[in-house]
Amino acid sequence: MAASLSQGEIDIVGALRAKGVSRSCATMAVIMATREHARPRAELVDIVRQYPGLEDTAEAEAAIAEFMRLGWLIETPLYGKYFIQQARDLRAKIEEESAHPGVAERLLHLRRTLEESVRSLGSMNDSSVYESYIGLLQQAQSEIILPMLATSPKLSSVPVLKERAAKGVRVLVLLSSPRVVARLRGETMAHVAREAISGWKENARGLPNFEVRVSHRIEDSYIASCMLIDARVLRIDVYDPVRQRSLEGFMLEATSSAGQDLNIVRIFSDYFWRAWGRARPVELRGAIWWCIKKSWEWLAFLVFLGLAFALRLTFWSGVFGSAAATLMIMGLGSLSSAVKSLLTYDD
Repeated sequence: MAASLSQGEIDIVGALRAKGVSRSCATMAVIMATREHARPRAELVDIVRQYPGLEDTAEAEAAIAEFMRLGWLIETPLYGKYFIQQARDLRAKIEEESAHPGVAERLLHLRRTLEESVRSLGSMNDSSVYESYIGLLQQAQSEIILPMLATSPKLSSVPVLKERAAKGVRVLVLLSSPRVVARLRGETMAHVAREAISGWKENARGLPNFEVRVSHRIEDSYIASCMLIDARVLRIDVYDPVRQRSLEGFMLEATSSAGQDLNIVRIFSDYFWRAWGRARPVELRGAIWWCIKKSWEWLAFLVFLGLAFALRLTFWSGVFGSAAATLMIMGLGSLSSAVKSLLTYDD
């Protein structure tokens, strides 16, 4: 798949082409000004061939040679090799060639925009991190994903979450079971986890778009205190979930801008949805269905019981009947565990 250009880059390529610059050379000039590739010649050719208009090796090599001749690209020695990169005044040269005042500044802005796809926001304790978190919630248009450990249901952001849910935004809160919290934070924290589950369940009451589930796997808690907005803006809290509290972490933000799907955003999304799929809903109907799915042995029991009855006059009736009896015993154990979880929030 070809690497895509932003609309701003496409516009500048168009301005250069209007002045007689070939498509391959115009594209090369713009991507070197905004992406700032610096590689040995052979590697640079392979890189720029990912862009539309430069797919042909000969065209890519010709564009590089032409800009080397014009001084738009320069070759510098580094670690025993020669790297080709943009000249310091490349943006100014492009502005002069396009005859469009302000192009150099626009190219610089486009470069900064690309750099801002991933940002370091600072310590979780910084007020600016929390304030910007509230701002992101307020801007959510389709979905808010909030994996938590045993976060207080009395956060000042709760009214914002309710307001967004009432406006049609799907709010998903994933909490950890008391047993998982106890393993990570000590037995004295189990009651805090139960209070958190009850509180978030109450927060979601009467709001169909506000869903709360409880995870029973410790690995699901490793993404606690992170957040994903509209499958586009990801905040990652970097900390040791076993030895540190989430508030001791450092917050990073990755944003998939238009036309992008950053790998880190996709990885987080996939991880969350796997955890969400196996977690237990807190509302009654969803929790009952979760119990049924967890006790899969009962479905198998019914199948084998039906086979035993259908073949009751044959040898296989006894075989299927014995299998059904075994599955019934297994099902009773699973159902007991599931019901206990339903009533106590524990595994």
